[in-house]
Amino acid sequence: MAVRRVSEPEREPEAEGVTPTKTKLMPTGIEGLDEIIGGLPDRSVIVLAGESGSGADVFAQEILYRQAQAGSKVTYFTIERPPADIREEMTLYGMNVIPLEKEGRWTFIDAYTPRHEKSTPRTGPLTVLRQELFARLSQSKEPQWSTVDTLSYLLLGYEVKDAVDIVEILIRLTRQHGGIHFLLFNPLLHDNKATSILHHFADGVIEFRMRERTREIIRVMRIKKMRKTFYGVRVIPFSLTARGIMVETAMRIA
Repeated sequence: MAVRRVSEPEREPEAEGVTPTKTKLMPTGIEGLDEIIGGLPDRSVIVLAGESGSGADVFAQEILYRQAQAGSKVTYFTIERPPADIREEMTLYGMNVIPLEKEGRWTFIDAYTPRHEKSTPRTGPLTVLRQELFARLSQSKEPQWSTVDTLSYLLLGYEVKDAVDIVEILIRLTRQHGGIHFLLFNPLLHDNKATSILHHFADGVIEFRMRERTREIIRVMRIKKMRKTFYGVRVIPFSLTARGIMVETAMRIA
């Protein structure tokens, strides 16, 4: 009986002069997390979605802090709280940014204070964002990392289209200059349509959830979406400690 050989499927010829590139994963510096996921894709804009107390803000702060310690430039755009409050909160998790500020590796852009001081000419946070953060990122000669704390505040005072514009401009800047940019977002403050729109345009979405169990709060981060890479582990339990975020050893693959 004759045996018919099945040939392998033909592959598309690669375009001449085109070499496939592998996305560079940047370390988070969070203990245990890089061993699990390998890092976050460079040149990305990532939404960190979570209610107050979920740990989304600490996640962004710790990653930026570790990057600044390693020599990167960091910009923290704050709308809801003054920089002094953020500095104080970060010390609770073992992060002191004052030396980094003195060295020029950590910069706060304060869009909170001008809204509450009568002696200061009032400038809307969206204008400050465009004039200061975007200018800083576009003029930098080296990759910058940043966070917007929070995008939810802007959504409450402006249209969804304005928030989408922010995401699109950040994506363009990070493609040109590198770095990773976080957008803090509280989904409980917005309808499903606004949430879905932001998730659609961002490069990545990491959700932070918490629930009570007996006398403790259980926190998990869920990588809902991430362009340019694939993560086998999608749901990662963690806790907040005096050393920052501590990833739990027991993990669930989703």
